[in-house]
Order: sequence, then structure tokens, then C-alpha cells
Amino acid sequence: CPALRFGERFITRVVALLALVSAARKQHADAPPPAPDPGYEEAPELPAEKAIRFYAAQRKPLRVRAITSLVVSLVLVWVSFGLPLAGALGSSVRVAALFCLAAECCVMLVGLDVVTHGITAFLQGSPNGESLIVFSCFTTALDALWTAIFGGGSRGLPFCAVSALSLSFALWGGEMYCAGLRTSMRALILGHNPSIITATRDPETGTKHLFKSHSDTEGFIRQSEETDVCEELASVTAPFLMIASLLLAFVASVLRGAPGDFFHVLGAMGAVCAPFSLLYAFPLIFSRCARRLLQIGVGIAGWSGVREFGGKTRLIITDSDVFPPNTIAIDSVRILEGVYTDRVISYAGSVLSAAGSGLAPLFTDLMRRNGYSMQQIDNFTICEGGIRALIRGEEVAIGANGFMNLCGLRIPRKLRTSNAVFISISGTLVGVFGIRYAAIPAVQDALVTLLRGKRSPIFAIRDFNVDPLLIRQKFKLSTEGFHFPSFAERYRLSSLEADKPRRYAAVLARSGLSPFVEAAERGSRLYRSTRFCAFLSLLCSVFGLLLMFLLCWNSSYESASAANLITYMMLWMIPLGVMHFWTRQ
Repeated sequence: CPALRFGERFITRVVALLALVSAARKQHADAPPPAPDPGYEEAPELPAEKAIRFYAAQRKPLRVRAITSLVVSLVLVWVSFGLPLAGALGSSVRVAALFCLAAECCVMLVGLDVVTHGITAFLQGSPNGESLIVFSCFTTALDALWTAIFGGGSRGLPFCAVSALSLSFALWGGEMYCAGLRTSMRALILGHNPSIITATRDPETGTKHLFKSHSDTEGFIRQSEETDVCEELASVTAPFLMIASLLLAFVASVLRGAPGDFFHVLGAMGAVCAPFSLLYAFPLIFSRCARRLLQIGVGIAGWSGVREFGGKTRLIITDSDVFPPNTIAIDSVRILEGVYTDRVISYAGSVLSAAGSGLAPLFTDLMRRNGYSMQQIDNFTICEGGIRALIRGEEVAIGANGFMNLCGLRIPRKLRTSNAVFISISGTLVGVFGIRYAAIPAVQDALVTLLRGKRSPIFAIRDFNVDPLLIRQKFKLSTEGFHFPSFAERYRLSSLEADKPRRYAAVLARSGLSPFVEAAERGSRLYRSTRFCAFLSLLCSVFGLLLMFLLCWNSSYESASAANLITYMMLWMIPLGVMHFWTRQ
């Protein structure tokens, strides 16, 4: 049969074209990045205040356009479902098709930026999610034009309502994305000295750690504007979905012996390639989550920041996270006879400051109030439960009760206490500082959240008094899921620096453990829910293509109708609603 031979040659050429496209994309991905132009200078990042005003100004026109397109799309849905219509619009398929074409063109004019961006990306050889929406609009417009000229026969109305809804959801996604970025960037100006959450990979174990540090936030806004996973997935699959639509439409019409059905079948294939959640899933979840996080002073750096929270990451908890400075105090000072007070206090403050312990602010403040000065530290050594150092040729040991026993010093019974700093000089105990720790409810709630999660936080705390027993006593909870490494490992982990180039996860306008944990938990949920919705969008397109192909191959146009296709694609939005609700909890 000539038609079959022609179809075989067509399929062979399409497969060869797909192979060439795949090879070219792989070669482009593996190629080294081009050397930057010496005369090129990257545009400076907008200040936070200007970026906030910019995205706030973008929201209103986007919302007006989204509402306008949605109203027109709902009119198309009314027509597609065969609901009561007046005059020729309800009795003539040609008139209804012409009306659908005009209404879809109106929606395309309202969303002209989406259309132009999609066409530009397609012409540049890198089609994306917007290109899929444009492809859907053009194929359904051709279907409507063909039906308006030659009649629909038994094929039914064109699929203009599906394409119009896809474009409307894309506009709503743009409005919500601007709202989410504006909300997240407000965290940059809430605090005078915001801290940042960054991720780093441990060079020894390869584990990904999240830690909090005080640093500048330059690059946070630019990173927040990077594309999300749904757009990344659409960029990879768009060429294959478009070619598959053309191929399946040709097979289900021309090779079946009904070439007049080609544009209608192509409209069905093209419409299902652009799911409603494609450019709507991440903006919806992100904007709602950003609003909730801002209430506790947290701003996530867009999808790029959400990605840092994903996977198997572990939180590094430091001294100030569990016991902030205002919750620790020196309860008592005991200087043994025969020793100068200034010598003991200055030695203790100097060693603890060099160690970066959470107790250092207490002793430096004590030194400042008494007019004592810092001492030079030599041969600094970290031990289990304490610290050794040389000051002016004298060996100084500072630690807990157990550490003193390991050093060969027997603590008198009347001086033994569970929360104290013992200091010895040249093997002689010279001072005991009683420390009072106070637990605050916000930290307790954060620790409970960590227990319920599955992140196995690492307590890289340099204060030798803070151990699982103290955590259990002060916060009245189990520490079974908490990891307290050796003191040498604690110092190493708490000294890790962010990978270069630095990738932000979030910015914290408030101090404390609670915002850190809340950002990690919600960021992890946002990461998993967005990836799940992106995967569902791909399944919606693939299964929809197969379903439409089978129905059109069997000439079941009553089943492959615009109304049924709208119902099919709306059903795939139900998991998005579930993920949205789960992320907000």
C-alpha cells in the first residue's frame, strides 16, 4: 500500500531526526562553557527594596490578565460542554468553531508575553513549557479554522478551550510566582543582620549538610529567579512531545485513511501536551509556603533554594541554636586559694574564645567588666570533654568534671557539679565556674519537630557541658534521634564553609533554632511536592497522548471530545491540591 510505505518512510525519518536532536542536545550539554567576553560585565543585582517593588508592580497587571483570560476560557468551556447556546452558535458546528477560534485568539492576545516567549524559545532551538502552550494553541487554532471552513462532521468541536485554560493557568502561575518572590525577598529587609542557610557537601563523608551562618546576601535575588523543576522538565521533554504529537496525529488520520481528520487529531494531541499544572504547580505551592514562612522571618531563594533542602541533608546544630546567649549565665565563681583571680579568668576566657565555644561570650563579658585582657594561646588541642592549651609556657586545661578526671585531677566532692567549667593550670585545679542553662519553649518546639522528622540532626556543639543528658533534663524530651559526634568532629563540622560558588537555601531575618528547622522542614516538603507535581505533569501528557491516539485511531470522537479532555486534565490537578494542602500543614 503506498500510504503504508509513505508512513514507514515518514516514521523512519522522524526517528532519525529524534536521534539527531538527542545527540545534539547531549553534545551541547557536554561542551565546556564558552569563555566570557573580556568586555562583558554582568548586570548588577537589584537592591532588595527595588526588587520587591518590581515584583509587586508586576502582580496587578498579571492578575487582571489572568482573570480576563480565565473568563474567556470559561466561556469556551461552556461551549465545549454543549451547554445551552443561543442562535446559530448552538446549532452550527462551523459557527461554534469560528467562535472558539476568535475566543482563543483573544486569550492569546491577553497572554501575549507567554506566546512570544514560547515562540522565541522555539526559534532559538530550546523549546520550553511556554513553547508547549504555544504549540497547543496553534494546533487547536488550526483545528478550529479547518472545522470552520470545511465543517466538523462527526468529529465535534475543536479543543480551543483546553489550550485557553493552559494559557490562563500559566498567567495565574506568573502572578503567584511574582507574589512568592516578593514575599521571600521581604525577609532580606526585615532584620538588621540576617543570617543565611547554605548547603555544603562534607569532603570526608560526602554527606550534604545544611548550616546557618552570618554572611552577606549578595546573589540571593539573582538565584531566586532561576527556573523551577517543572520548567526544566518541560525544556527536556518539549521537543519529543511536539514531534510525538505530529507523528501520532499523522498515523491516526492519514495512515488510517482519513486525512481530513488530521488537524482535529493534531489539535487533540497538541492540547494534551500542555497540562494545566505545567507552569502553575510550583508558583502555587511556593507562593503559599513563602507567605507562611515570612511570618517567622524566613525567605527561601526560589526553586534553587528549595533544591538545597531536598535529598538526604542533615542539619548542623551549633551552640547558639540550642542555648542562645541570653539563656546561659555564670551562676557562681569559685577561685581556689593561692591563685590570682585575674589570671584564672583571663586564661579561661582566652582559651574558650579561641575554641569558639558557646561559653565564650560569658567569659569575655566577665573579662571586660573586670578589665582583664586576652592572652596569647599556643598548642591549642581539642579533647573529649575539654580543651588543652599553652599560655606563657603553662599548660591550661579547661573542661567538665569527667575531663578533669582524665587529666588526673580529683575534684573534691563539695566542688563537683554537673554544669560547670573547671580550669587547671600546670596540673593544679584553680577555678570552678558554675553555669546555668535555661530552656526556652521555641527551642523545645524546634527540637520536637526535629525528632518527628527524618533528618538526623548533628549537634556540632563546642560547649562541653551540652550533651544528650543535659538536653533531656532541660527540654524534657528524648534525644534518641539526635547525633552527638566526637568533639574533634564537632569542631570540624561547625567549621565547614559553603561550597564555591555559594548556593543559598534561605535567608533568616530572625535568630534561633525554630526558623532554621521550620525552613528546613517546609523546604523539604516543597521540594518533594514540586518534583511530584512535575512528574505528574509529564504523566498527564504521555498518558493523554496515548489515550487520544487510541480514541482517534478508532474514530471514537465522541469520547475524544473537548469536554472529556478538559475533565481528564482537571482530574490531574487534584494531586496538586493535595500537595498544596500537605505543604501548608
